Amino acid sequence: MESSSAAPSLRILLLKPSHYDEEGYVVQWWRSLVPTQALAVILGVLEDARERAVLGPGTSLEVKVVDEHATVVHPDRLLSWLRSAQRGVVMLAGVQTNQYPRAVDLGRAFLAGGVPVIMGGVHVSGIQALTPGWQPGLAAAKEAGISLFAGELEESIDTLLLDIWHDRLHPFYNRIQPFVDLSQAPPSRIDLQTMAKVFHGLAGMDLGRGCPYLCSFCTVINVHGRQLRCRTTDAMRNYVRQAAEMGIHRFLVVDDNFARNPDWEPFCDSLIEMRRKENLPVELFLQVDARATLIPGFVDKVVEAGCRRVFIGIESVRSDNLQDAAKKQNLRADLAEMAMTWRRAGVIIYAAYIIGFPHDTPERIAEDVRYLQREVRFDILEFFSLTPLPGSVDHQQLVAAGSELDLDFNRYTDEQPVCDHPQMDRTTWQKLYRDAWDWYYSDEHLERTLRRALEDKLPVKEVLASLVLYYGLVRYEDVHPLVGGLVRRRVRRQRRPGLPIEPVWRFFPHRLWQTLRAQIGLMALSWKAHRILRRIRSKTHM
Repeated sequence: MESSSAAPSLRILLLKPSHYDEEGYVVQWWRSLVPTQALAVILGVLEDARERAVLGPGTSLEVKVVDEHATVVHPDRLLSWLRSAQRGVVMLAGVQTNQYPRAVDLGRAFLAGGVPVIMGGVHVSGIQALTPGWQPGLAAAKEAGISLFAGELEESIDTLLLDIWHDRLHPFYNRIQPFVDLSQAPPSRIDLQTMAKVFHGLAGMDLGRGCPYLCSFCTVINVHGRQLRCRTTDAMRNYVRQAAEMGIHRFLVVDDNFARNPDWEPFCDSLIEMRRKENLPVELFLQVDARATLIPGFVDKVVEAGCRRVFIGIESVRSDNLQDAAKKQNLRADLAEMAMTWRRAGVIIYAAYIIGFPHDTPERIAEDVRYLQREVRFDILEFFSLTPLPGSVDHQQLVAAGSELDLDFNRYTDEQPVCDHPQMDRTTWQKLYRDAWDWYYSDEHLERTLRRALEDKLPVKEVLASLVLYYGLVRYEDVHPLVGGLVRRRVRRQRRPGLPIEPVWRFFPHRLWQTLRAQIGLMALSWKAHRILRRIRSKTHM
């Protein structure tokens, strides 16, 4: 959404920051795996404001969209573009807690160039929702002079843009309540240049916000509420058609729990009609809860609408852990049949398991992994380290109790401990997280998973590719798959402040070794998985 008009103009850099790795380099890829829907949502809001001429007739509003996960950000070049307009601003969008340090560093660079910066996202909103007096959470941004926005943007965009245009940007905008009526909200807009950097052309899609459950580790229920709000079916249809014009047919529905969206059936009916009458080959990747299969007709309907993959948060198979996390709706006894219901419908299952609940020990986790391998037919199991994210009840309680929390927010990646545990020290906890991946993705279980995929008539090549990529990213790139991608990029001069810039003679050989190690490891894992699959087929003639 850019214009070369000579009219007075406001230029907005809509920037989604990444985070730093353990060596201090920005985590970014040639192609990212997961789209950033926050960019599409905000772009839609800005496009609507432009069409309504919020800044007045004859004033141009131009937006440049950048997702740092798959783009090297050069502030000096972007500053040149921003300063060539009458007014420029940087919007740091959808900032999560682990991205906050990088966002602040980027903000400082743009502020030093004379361009104002405003930051929004779940980190700012989560703190304002539950711990507004927690000083460490936002101190760095405030000290840097970055304006902060808490809450949903749609109903505040006019005020915000006029404040920017008239150079009266406030230090803090608190818009946590009331929640936006999504049925009246501007539609999301896809930025084609950003989408071109997402692997397999997977676009995000948001159809609702909120979740009715009470999970203590969740930020959604406090940032977006427990009352589910929905977009209209017309908005969804227009979004799908917009994507189809760009050649995009695969969607990750980012709703925290699509199964509890009160309009799930009208959405599915509309997609089914579009698939039949408009010949649109829509494919959906849905996030649902473990009891979604009990909703009458739900599985059949979403599959007919194009669902090919689901993500399910099981979190734990222990009743004491689930009780402590206020996730009482999950029942261990239901998992095996739940998984088979999805598999009988031809759907690949991605499940989430959290390590670090108060009752967890290495022995219990090892036992749980063996149980899940033997008894529950998940295709992909993703492990997470329990992280008290700002905006969750877990974090609120720890702050209230004065517990020792790691204040390096870059570490809040769901991959490493940031607080103490009653049963084990942080080193043991960290090792347990990594061990769980290795235990689950053993050669024996790779063979078991591929054999089950053949038995259940799932698209086995897709299952194999996911097994290789998800486990391979953890093992060879040391990142969680949800922030992973294809072919890691590092820029020598883009290192976390306080760490030295490595000399050329050290940086490039080390980087070459890292790249070769990762790519060779992934290829070896792929070769092993394909060899296992050939052996299974030769024995079973499948």
